[in-house]
Amino acid sequence: MSQKIAGLLDIKTSQKAKIPSKSRGGGQEYLDLYLTIKEKERLKNYNSVIGNCVNQTQAKLQELDRKLENLEESLLKKNEHAISQGMAKKAIAKKPVKTMVLDY
Repeated sequence: MSQKIAGLLDIKTSQKAKIPSKSRGGGQEYLDLYLTIKEKERLKNYNSVIGNCVNQTQAKLQELDRKLENLEESLLKKNEHAISQGMAKKAIAKKPVKTMVLDY
């Protein structure tokens, strides 16, 4: 049971890339050359796709870091403002827990 994770690409096998099998007979240098060139092109293409995914991931991480910093700063400012006005104590103060006496 294999799971596919969204966003991750798997390397194509020769069957997925629809590369024909080569014959075992002699004199196949041109076919070997052709298949090697195609394999190289396929791997270069895959490398560029992975490079784009890495770039997009890094850009998204940087954006999230900036957003986190902004949110933390705004929360700190709100807390400082609330503490300076004494609102924090009111918000933090808890009501006493209601209890009931049960006699059997």
